[in-house]
Amino acid sequence: MKQRKHFMRRLTALLLTGTMLTASAALAPALCGTAGLCAAAAETAAPTQEEVYAALMAMQETYPEGTPFTNEITYTWHAEQGYTIRGGGCAAFAFMLSDAAFGDLPARRYYDYNQVRVGDILRINNNSHSVIVTEVHADYVVLAEGNFNGAVHWGRTLTFDRINDGSTSYAITRYPEEKPHSTGDVNGDGEIDAIDAQQALRSYIDRIAGKARKLTDAQLTAADVDKSGVTDARDAQIILQYFVRRLALQDITWDDLI
Repeated sequence: MKQRKHFMRRLTALLLTGTMLTASAALAPALCGTAGLCAAAAETAAPTQEEVYAALMAMQETYPEGTPFTNEITYTWHAEQGYTIRGGGCAAFAFMLSDAAFGDLPARRYYDYNQVRVGDILRINNNSHSVIVTEVHADYVVLAEGNFNGAVHWGRTLTFDRINDGSTSYAITRYPEEKPHSTGDVNGDGEIDAIDAQQALRSYIDRIAGKARKLTDAQLTAADVDKSGVTDARDAQIILQYFVRRLALQDITWDDLI
């Protein structure tokens, strides 16, 4: 028991300081070349939520608080496949910021608003107003919007209770739909390494701290290697053990570790 506690403390320190990430990056070429554990190169990745946030904040410099933005201002959007939408006012502003963050990635609608991410567009107030999400917290989101009393407004908050009260018509995202990840491959890059262990551990820390989750459903499923129903420090420990032992060319399976 003492050895396990010591290992968990050491694991947490290594993952959070990035020591294991450095080792993983340095050893990855050898691992791929000798053990054949690397999958084919992934397709071009979509932006992260952090990158989307940075793009939105850059637009804030062009359209600061109070900039006039009424329904007379329009914007043509091609992101939703099969639609060419010429939006005005609030929709135009949301579409414009969305393009600045996501480029030409396609858009799709969804209705499970608990999955909202930075850069998603919400159609609220009984299908009468569009907003774009700039931050996601445990209980609320932060918005940017055009035609808010005829102007650009940054920073209004909207609780998830309000989003889910029936007045939200739909949400739009441009993050690609995820394919299921293999067990332990939390980030979906085709490898199982210390980065995956770090993401599992950070997800657990965020959860117990009451922070909004950052991993998607597919990522959480992949991180829950012991199939307990939650992602926790034990999952991070197992993923790291799996990586280290495969790195040493041991013929190890998940069942051997769980």
